[in-house]
Amino acid sequence: LTPLELADEVKRLEREVAFLREKSDRDPRWGNTLAASVWSHVSVYALSVIMDELEPTLTAEISGLYFDRENCHLGGRPVRWDDIAIIRASQDIPEGKIENLVLTGHLAWDGELSICMRLHGVPFGIYNLSIQGDMMVELVGMLKHFPIFDGARLFFFEPPKLTMHFQGVAEILNLGPLKSQMLKLISDALCDVMVLPNRKGIRLNHEADVFRITHPYPEGVLWLTVYSAEGLPAMDSHLISDRTSDPAVEVQCGALRFMSDTHASSLNPVFDFHVPILIGMAARQRVRIRLVDMYRGREELMGELHLPVALLSSWTTQARHVFEL
Repeated sequence: LTPLELADEVKRLEREVAFLREKSDRDPRWGNTLAASVWSHVSVYALSVIMDELEPTLTAEISGLYFDRENCHLGGRPVRWDDIAIIRASQDIPEGKIENLVLTGHLAWDGELSICMRLHGVPFGIYNLSIQGDMMVELVGMLKHFPIFDGARLFFFEPPKLTMHFQGVAEILNLGPLKSQMLKLISDALCDVMVLPNRKGIRLNHEADVFRITHPYPEGVLWLTVYSAEGLPAMDSHLISDRTSDPAVEVQCGALRFMSDTHASSLNPVFDFHVPILIGMAARQRVRIRLVDMYRGREELMGELHLPVALLSSWTTQARHVFEL
């Protein structure tokens, strides 16, 4: 190549590298390749965490349930990222700031796992568990020496979507109450560990303050009031009186859930329901407001509303807003 041709080729390669770098900013392929490479090791640790967190919850709530740990595994199918982005971010600490590396994306896992259990001596198991949700992984406290970071933490912004299937003699329970109960218990246990404001933290540098990893400063507290509702549908029948409803309002943000008192026989309830919501990441969190009918212990959805925390935090104090469900 002549010097001129060589210069042109260098410029072409520079443009191609720049294009690939820009294209790969949200390309999940590198993340999925990494996940597949380390899954055989990560899955062992993940299984121990799942068992330590989940087994006590399920066995305490479901009488006669026993886990066969020796025959449990998460299978060979790794987690998958459908979308991923990497940014650098700073974190406030008492001494100033530390630098973090942040990975965000949509995580999907269709696990070929096997969780073996017994219920009153009858063997059954879970052979498929699907988890989908927006997740953040933060590598906390960049260092200039090994292990490069003080630690890591991971969490979902909202409770992830879960599905599962039984195997063995319990296949008939796939549409039964036990499945619903176990799904709720698994979801609640997951929320308690790694749905905002909760985070699952791992300390890599044993000299680091573990609370900087597991409990970063919150962005603030959002005070929200649900004042009232009007013109609710009459969902309950009575023998000698008109149809009516027994409404209550539920407010949820991440793992935090608040339920108001039930207002018996009211289609125009005045809740005046005040809730303090700890916010970990206003730009990514949402508040869900549900109106439910609580007639005779049965909870039936009447309507719901999803509002971004960023929008709610922009409202002025004492401002009232009306929404149609």
